[in-house]
Amino acid sequence: GWLAVGSRDKMLDLFDTRATPYHKVCECAGHSSAVHHLDWAEDSSWIQSCSSDYELLFWKAPALPEAPASGPAVAVRPHTK
Repeated sequence: GWLAVGSRDKMLDLFDTRATPYHKVCECAGHSSAVHHLDWAEDSSWIQSCSSDYELLFWKAPALPEAPASGPAVAVRPHTK
């Protein structure tokens, strides 16, 4: 599965949670101030993020690669309502 993390450095980072420790797979740049909120689409294909200056951005989530050799894949259906 994926873990999305917003931060004060104006970035949205994506981590592969199937690896131990988690492996950062990409950094999404585009906000002009700190990222405070984010949410996944129910099907995990998009992420929306909001920064402290109320800027709302949408990000196309990458497809998950095959599970790493170090451990089994974990089935996750992330979404918020």
